[in-house]
Amino acid sequence: MKEIASKIALVSILFAILAMPVTIAETDNTPPSPPPTADIAGSVTAGVSLATATTTKTSTLTISGTTEANAKITLYVTADGGATWAATTTTYASSTGSWTIANFSLTSYAGQVVGFAVTSTDNAGNESTRSLYGYLMYDASKPTVTITSPPTSTTTDEPSVTISGTVEFDPWETTTDITLTLQVETASVGVPIATDGGFVYSVALSEGVNTIIAQASDSLGNLGTPAVVTVTRGASTPSGASPDTIVIIGVPSTAAVIVVILYVLFLRGGRPV
Repeated sequence: MKEIASKIALVSILFAILAMPVTIAETDNTPPSPPPTADIAGSVTAGVSLATATTTKTSTLTISGTTEANAKITLYVTADGGATWAATTTTYASSTGSWTIANFSLTSYAGQVVGFAVTSTDNAGNESTRSLYGYLMYDASKPTVTITSPPTSTTTDEPSVTISGTVEFDPWETTTDITLTLQVETASVGVPIATDGGFVYSVALSEGVNTIIAQASDSLGNLGTPAVVTVTRGASTPSGASPDTIVIIGVPSTAAVIVVILYVLFLRGGRPV
Protein backbone atom coordinates (compact mmCIF):
# COMPACT_ATOMS: atom_id res chain seq x y z
CA MET A 1 0.00 0.00 0.00
CA LYS A 2 2.81 2.38 0.84
CA GLU A 3 4.35 1.75 -2.56
CA ILE A 4 1.07 2.49 -4.31
CA ALA A 5 0.62 5.66 -2.28
CA SER A 6 4.11 6.79 -3.22
CA LYS A 7 3.42 6.21 -6.88
CA ILE A 8 0.16 8.13 -6.65
CA ALA A 9 1.95 11.03 -4.96
CA LEU A 10 4.62 11.03 -7.65
CA VAL A 11 2.02 11.06 -10.39
CA SER A 12 0.24 13.95 -8.66
CA ILE A 13 3.46 15.94 -8.58
CA LEU A 14 4.07 15.26 -12.25
CA PHE A 15 0.57 16.44 -13.14
CA ALA A 16 1.09 19.57 -11.05
CA ILE A 17 4.32 20.32 -12.85
CA LEU A 18 2.69 19.81 -16.22
CA ALA A 19 -0.16 22.11 -15.23
CA MET A 20 2.19 24.98 -14.41
CA PRO A 21 2.30 27.78 -17.03
CA VAL A 22 5.45 27.72 -19.13
CA THR A 23 7.04 31.04 -20.21
CA ILE A 24 9.25 30.86 -23.27
CA ALA A 25 11.66 33.76 -23.66
CA GLU A 26 11.58 35.25 -27.12
CA THR A 27 14.58 37.04 -28.62
CA ASP A 28 13.81 40.47 -30.12
CA ASN A 29 15.61 40.68 -33.41
CA THR A 30 13.32 43.20 -35.06
CA PRO A 31 14.90 46.60 -35.65
CA PRO A 32 12.81 49.67 -34.92
CA SER A 33 11.52 51.97 -37.61
CA PRO A 34 14.07 54.60 -38.65
CA PRO A 35 13.52 58.16 -37.45
CA PRO A 36 10.92 59.73 -39.76
CA THR A 37 12.74 61.84 -42.34
CA ALA A 38 9.89 64.33 -42.40
CA ASP A 39 10.42 65.05 -38.70
CA ILE A 40 14.16 65.72 -38.96
CA ALA A 41 15.02 69.42 -38.83
CA GLY A 42 18.37 71.19 -38.66
CA SER A 43 19.90 74.54 -37.82
CA VAL A 44 21.22 74.60 -41.41
CA THR A 45 18.93 73.47 -44.21
CA ALA A 46 20.65 70.66 -46.09
CA GLY A 47 20.44 69.76 -49.75
CA VAL A 48 18.70 66.52 -50.57
CA SER A 49 21.54 65.26 -52.80
CA LEU A 50 25.23 65.74 -53.51
CA ALA A 51 24.39 67.99 -56.43
CA THR A 52 22.20 70.25 -54.31
CA ALA A 53 24.42 70.40 -51.20
CA THR A 54 23.96 73.57 -49.17
CA THR A 55 27.09 75.67 -48.62
CA THR A 56 27.33 77.32 -45.22
CA LYS A 57 29.83 79.33 -43.19
CA THR A 58 28.17 78.19 -39.94
CA SER A 59 30.65 75.93 -38.15
CA THR A 60 28.17 73.76 -36.20
CA LEU A 61 25.05 71.76 -36.97
CA THR A 62 22.15 70.98 -34.64
CA ILE A 63 19.52 68.47 -35.77
CA SER A 64 16.45 67.06 -34.04
CA GLY A 65 13.59 64.70 -34.71
CA THR A 66 11.43 61.90 -33.32
CA THR A 67 11.68 58.13 -32.88
CA GLU A 68 10.41 55.47 -30.48
CA ALA A 69 10.65 56.32 -26.78
CA ASN A 70 14.07 56.05 -25.11
CA ALA A 71 15.79 54.79 -28.28
CA LYS A 72 19.42 55.60 -28.97
CA ILE A 73 20.03 57.97 -31.88
CA THR A 74 23.29 57.72 -33.81
CA LEU A 75 24.51 60.39 -36.24
CA TYR A 76 26.32 59.06 -39.32
CA VAL A 77 28.48 61.11 -41.67
CA THR A 78 29.73 60.39 -45.20
CA ALA A 79 32.38 62.39 -47.03
CA ASP A 80 32.56 60.17 -50.11
CA GLY A 81 29.09 60.54 -51.53
CA GLY A 82 27.54 57.76 -49.45
CA ALA A 83 30.01 54.99 -50.27
CA THR A 84 30.91 54.73 -46.58
CA TRP A 85 29.19 56.04 -43.47
CA ALA A 86 30.89 56.61 -40.12
CA ALA A 87 29.10 56.78 -36.77
CA THR A 88 30.07 60.01 -35.04
CA THR A 89 27.96 60.83 -31.99
CA THR A 90 24.91 59.52 -30.14
CA THR A 91 22.08 60.73 -27.96
CA TYR A 92 18.93 59.22 -26.46
CA ALA A 93 15.32 60.00 -27.20
CA SER A 94 13.06 61.14 -24.41
CA SER A 95 10.09 59.19 -23.09
CA THR A 96 8.02 60.93 -25.77
CA GLY A 97 10.47 60.01 -28.53
CA SER A 98 11.93 63.45 -29.22
CA TRP A 99 15.70 63.83 -29.62
CA THR A 100 18.34 66.47 -30.42
CA ILE A 101 22.00 66.33 -31.41
CA ALA A 102 23.38 69.79 -30.68
CA ASN A 103 26.37 71.72 -32.02
CA PHE A 104 28.02 69.03 -34.10
CA SER A 105 31.28 70.59 -35.35
CA LEU A 106 31.78 70.93 -39.10
CA THR A 107 35.30 72.38 -38.96
CA SER A 108 37.08 69.11 -39.73
CA TYR A 109 34.99 68.77 -42.92
CA ALA A 110 35.82 72.22 -44.33
CA GLY A 111 35.64 72.26 -48.12
CA GLN A 112 33.99 68.82 -48.34
CA VAL A 113 30.45 67.90 -49.30
CA VAL A 114 29.27 65.89 -46.31
CA GLY A 115 26.11 63.82 -45.91
CA PHE A 116 24.29 63.37 -42.59
CA ALA A 117 21.97 60.53 -41.56
CA VAL A 118 20.58 59.13 -38.30
CA THR A 119 19.54 55.70 -37.02
CA SER A 120 17.45 54.50 -34.08
CA THR A 121 18.52 51.63 -31.80
CA ASP A 122 16.03 49.98 -29.42
CA ASN A 123 16.68 48.55 -25.94
CA ALA A 124 17.45 45.11 -27.42
CA GLY A 125 20.29 46.61 -29.49
CA ASN A 126 18.51 46.43 -32.82
CA GLU A 127 19.50 49.33 -35.08
CA SER A 128 17.27 50.74 -37.78
CA THR A 129 18.24 51.71 -41.28
CA ARG A 130 19.55 55.24 -41.82
CA SER A 131 17.32 58.24 -42.37
CA LEU A 132 19.06 60.84 -44.54
CA TYR A 133 19.02 64.43 -43.33
CA GLY A 134 20.94 65.83 -46.31
CA TYR A 135 24.21 67.23 -47.63
CA LEU A 136 26.20 70.29 -46.52
CA MET A 137 29.54 71.92 -47.27
CA TYR A 138 31.23 74.07 -44.66
CA ASP A 139 33.05 77.00 -46.27
CA ALA A 140 34.85 79.41 -43.96
CA SER A 141 37.68 80.34 -46.30
CA LYS A 142 38.01 83.93 -47.52
CA PRO A 143 39.05 85.10 -50.98
CA THR A 144 42.52 86.63 -51.14
CA VAL A 145 43.37 89.76 -53.14
CA THR A 146 46.88 90.66 -54.34
CA ILE A 147 47.65 93.99 -56.04
CA THR A 148 50.48 93.35 -58.51
CA SER A 149 50.65 96.87 -59.96
CA PRO A 150 51.42 99.61 -59.12
CA PRO A 151 53.77 98.99 -56.21
CA THR A 152 52.90 100.87 -53.05
CA SER A 153 54.36 104.37 -52.58
CA THR A 154 54.24 105.03 -56.34
CA THR A 155 54.45 108.69 -57.42
CA THR A 156 52.88 109.98 -60.63
CA ASP A 157 51.76 113.18 -62.31
CA GLU A 158 48.95 111.38 -64.11
CA PRO A 159 45.32 112.01 -63.13
CA SER A 160 44.61 108.27 -62.94
CA VAL A 161 46.34 104.98 -62.35
CA THR A 162 45.67 101.43 -63.54
CA ILE A 163 45.33 98.87 -60.75
CA SER A 164 45.95 95.24 -61.63
CA GLY A 165 46.08 92.11 -59.53
CA THR A 166 44.63 88.71 -58.79
CA VAL A 167 41.92 87.18 -56.63
CA GLU A 168 42.32 83.66 -55.25
CA PHE A 169 39.19 81.75 -54.26
CA ASP A 170 38.06 78.19 -53.54
CA PRO A 171 38.03 75.57 -56.31
CA TRP A 172 34.28 75.09 -55.96
CA GLU A 173 33.65 78.81 -56.44
CA THR A 174 33.53 80.79 -59.68
CA THR A 175 34.03 84.48 -60.34
CA THR A 176 30.27 84.94 -60.11
CA ASP A 177 30.54 83.98 -56.44
CA ILE A 178 33.13 86.68 -55.76
CA THR A 179 32.63 90.41 -55.29
CA LEU A 180 35.71 92.62 -55.71
CA THR A 181 35.69 96.25 -54.60
CA LEU A 182 38.28 98.95 -55.20
CA GLN A 183 38.21 101.91 -52.85
CA VAL A 184 40.13 105.16 -53.32
CA GLU A 185 39.78 107.22 -50.16
CA THR A 186 35.97 107.33 -49.62
CA ALA A 187 34.89 106.38 -53.18
CA SER A 188 34.46 102.70 -54.07
CA VAL A 189 33.55 100.75 -57.18
CA GLY A 190 32.84 97.12 -58.06
CA VAL A 191 35.45 95.56 -60.33
CA PRO A 192 34.92 92.66 -62.77
CA ILE A 193 37.14 89.60 -62.38
CA ALA A 194 38.46 87.48 -65.25
CA THR A 195 37.91 83.73 -65.23
CA ASP A 196 41.52 83.21 -64.15
CA GLY A 197 41.03 85.55 -61.18
CA GLY A 198 42.85 88.51 -62.67
CA PHE A 199 41.58 92.08 -62.71
CA VAL A 200 42.60 95.40 -64.28
CA TYR A 201 40.89 98.68 -63.47
CA SER A 202 41.73 102.38 -63.80
CA VAL A 203 40.90 104.76 -60.94
CA ALA A 204 41.06 108.54 -60.77
CA LEU A 205 43.60 110.17 -58.46
CA SER A 206 43.40 113.29 -56.37
CA GLU A 207 46.44 115.48 -55.82
CA GLY A 208 48.48 114.19 -52.91
CA VAL A 209 48.51 110.73 -51.37
CA ASN A 210 45.79 108.32 -52.53
CA THR A 211 45.14 105.17 -50.49
CA ILE A 212 43.79 102.39 -52.71
CA ILE A 213 42.14 99.37 -51.09
CA ALA A 214 41.13 96.16 -52.87
CA GLN A 215 38.94 93.67 -50.99
CA ALA A 216 36.95 90.61 -52.02
CA SER A 217 34.11 88.62 -50.48
CA ASP A 218 32.33 85.42 -51.47
CA SER A 219 28.62 84.68 -51.77
CA LEU A 220 28.47 83.57 -48.11
CA GLY A 221 29.85 86.89 -46.90
CA ASN A 222 33.34 85.63 -46.07
CA LEU A 223 35.30 88.90 -46.32
CA GLY A 224 38.95 88.69 -47.26
CA THR A 225 41.83 90.76 -45.90
CA PRO A 226 42.18 94.01 -47.86
CA ALA A 227 45.20 94.68 -50.08
CA VAL A 228 46.44 98.27 -49.80
CA VAL A 229 48.76 100.46 -51.87
CA THR A 230 49.38 104.21 -51.84
CA VAL A 231 49.86 106.33 -54.95
CA THR A 232 50.91 109.97 -54.71
CA ARG A 233 49.84 112.35 -57.45
CA GLY A 234 51.94 115.50 -57.89
CA ALA A 235 50.53 119.01 -58.29
CA SER A 236 49.08 119.75 -61.71
CA THR A 237 51.15 121.84 -64.17
CA PRO A 238 49.22 124.36 -66.30
CA SER A 239 48.81 123.37 -69.93
CA GLY A 240 51.74 124.41 -72.12
CA ALA A 241 54.05 125.09 -69.21
CA SER A 242 57.18 123.20 -68.27
CA PRO A 243 58.35 122.68 -64.67
CA ASP A 244 60.98 125.45 -65.02
CA THR A 245 58.68 127.97 -66.71
CA ILE A 246 57.34 130.94 -64.75
CA VAL A 247 53.77 131.68 -65.65
CA ILE A 248 52.50 135.17 -64.80
CA ILE A 249 48.78 135.55 -64.73
CA GLY A 250 47.32 139.02 -65.25
CA VAL A 251 49.12 142.29 -65.97
CA PRO A 252 52.78 142.07 -64.96
CA SER A 253 53.99 144.59 -62.45
CA THR A 254 57.43 146.21 -62.59
CA ALA A 255 58.64 143.86 -59.85
CA ALA A 256 57.42 140.85 -61.77
CA VAL A 257 59.26 141.93 -64.89
CA ILE A 258 62.46 142.37 -62.88
CA VAL A 259 62.08 138.87 -61.46
CA VAL A 260 61.72 137.42 -64.92
CA ILE A 261 64.79 139.27 -66.19
CA LEU A 262 66.91 138.09 -63.26
CA TYR A 263 65.66 134.53 -63.71
CA VAL A 264 66.66 134.58 -67.39
CA LEU A 265 70.06 136.15 -66.79
CA PHE A 266 71.26 134.28 -63.74
CA LEU A 267 69.23 131.13 -63.12
CA ARG A 268 68.87 129.91 -66.68
CA GLY A 269 72.10 131.18 -68.12
CA GLY A 270 70.47 133.60 -70.48
CA ARG A 271 68.29 130.98 -72.15
CA PRO A 272 64.98 132.51 -73.31
CA VAL A 273 61.86 131.51 -71.41
